[in-house]
Amino acid sequence: MTGKHRITPWLAVAGMLAIAGCSAHPSKLAATGHHDDGIRLTPDPATASNRIAVVLSDTKVMPSMCHYVWRRNGLAIGEATGDGLEPTYFAKGDQVAVLVTITDPAGGPDRLLHADVMVGNSPPKVTSVECVIAAGGTPAAEARPQSIDPDGDPLTYSYRWFHNGKLIEGAQGATLPLEKAGRGEQLTVEVVAHDGTDDSTPVKSNTMVVENRPPQFTSSPGAPQPADISFTYQAQATDPDNDKLRYELENGPPGMVVSSEGSVTWTLPQGDARQGDFPVKIRALDPNGGEATQDFVIHLDAPVVQTTATRVRTTSAGTNMNTGTEAQPAGTPPQPTWHVIRHSYFQDTTAAH
Repeated sequence: MTGKHRITPWLAVAGMLAIAGCSAHPSKLAATGHHDDGIRLTPDPATASNRIAVVLSDTKVMPSMCHYVWRRNGLAIGEATGDGLEPTYFAKGDQVAVLVTITDPAGGPDRLLHADVMVGNSPPKVTSVECVIAAGGTPAAEARPQSIDPDGDPLTYSYRWFHNGKLIEGAQGATLPLEKAGRGEQLTVEVVAHDGTDDSTPVKSNTMVVENRPPQFTSSPGAPQPADISFTYQAQATDPDNDKLRYELENGPPGMVVSSEGSVTWTLPQGDARQGDFPVKIRALDPNGGEATQDFVIHLDAPVVQTTATRVRTTSAGTNMNTGTEAQPAGTPPQPTWHVIRHSYFQDTTAAH
């Protein structure tokens, strides 16, 4: 290769192409997928995930006879001098062009060949899909896809769920309530990623075998009233597998009892002991190892203190005592002097005073 052609200014390409009998109209140079006879770029269309390579139709041309000038959107890529361009040099929407100068070993004129291509969208790829039990809330299976998009486009997903190998019509979300499948049955999910232009190849998840599902409490206890002498509560839980449940008291105040059917009873303390917070924890268990717990606190207020006024009336006939209050209408003559003595007592919630 002669020195005068080792570095070719792009502005001189038009004249050089004219010498070689090639059109140099800018509109033709900018056209997507344009190439001169004897040269093409592959792949066409190009994507940001693939190397762009030059293919020459003349099999007699040796690599040592070629000099390459690559351009991205009209700007030279100085460090790219080979017969291919790596994806690190371009992105979706770019126009990539190459000018190949081919020297004649016999000393004849150089040949100039041009080709360009538009970089299109790269479809996304789902690399894996995991089918797992969703955390919290209503028991459900959850699809967790992993994917890549060479263009960095935001992705959305579509789902198809299968129950024992058969498509579940209408199940198109990322989660599937486990009421759709019973214990021991199989679930799989198929995922497709979308980048707004292209779709990925569908990918199926692992097969998930539905295991035993724990019960869930559906009831809540009420608060005892001041006059109550006992606390009662019927605990209730549901089981997704329709297993018969058994209830147990895990923690509670002395004397509290929970039956196997979930009936909670407790005789409330009296006197000074009837105050404070009393934590309770009960469990609902299914016969296959699943369980749910419910924690609550029974709050009892301090004993009620009542104050009674005793009025003592002193007259010439002696001393009379009267308890309570006595309203006096307007204009009533002056009454005898009343001396008020106050005393307190604790409310006995087991009997009336």
